[in-house]
Amino acid sequence: MRVWAAAWLVVLAGTSCTPPVLVTVSGPVKDLGDNGPLAGVEVCWQGQEQCTQTDADGRYSIKDVPENSELMLSLQADAYALGVVPLTVTKGDHEVAPVSLGSTLLMELQSGLIGADSIPGRGQLVFGVSNGIAGDGINVPEITAALEPPSGDGPFYTTPAGLPNTQLTATSVNGSGVMVNLEPGRYTLNLSGLKRGCTMVLGWGEPQAIEFEVLADRVTYIRIECL
Repeated sequence: MRVWAAAWLVVLAGTSCTPPVLVTVSGPVKDLGDNGPLAGVEVCWQGQEQCTQTDADGRYSIKDVPENSELMLSLQADAYALGVVPLTVTKGDHEVAPVSLGSTLLMELQSGLIGADSIPGRGQLVFGVSNGIAGDGINVPEITAALEPPSGDGPFYTTPAGLPNTQLTATSVNGSGVMVNLEPGRYTLNLSGLKRGCTMVLGWGEPQAIEFEVLADRVTYIRIECL
């Protein structure tokens, strides 16, 4: 009996030491205003001190990311709002959906439209429900969002032109919304009105209950696709 027990301990020890499979995470960064590529954006893997910059085509690449893991990328560029992108990496090299950074001027315009000044040390959330067809300008309307635990101001849903409007009570065909002045921490965004067939693009967890983290003075981007 002791011999068999010792043998099983050896097997378990060998299994627990199996190194994780490492993959590459890459994707494009664009300008929210004109949808053009953004070169020179610093992209860092939060917590790992691994950073790179986007090339002339606005693309970045982060290597040696473990499969089946959650990670956050931070994005920084002159004259643009600081960004955070939560990702779920499954198997194989991961192509990240395009992330569009808003300029600091655009973010100031947004604050004026919703009548909520940005509070230093708080963060923002930009969420989107896409129809999965790139460039058609049409996404998923009539989706409502609620934050758990409650924090900050919003949600403020965006018009078909992509600007927040305090009179909207659900997403328009733009499919997006914002929340501002959120305390730093981990949250869940609960979405109501989703149909079947939605998948996670940016964020953690499930499409109906997207988990993400807010960092001080940064904008977190999350997104799902509903085909």
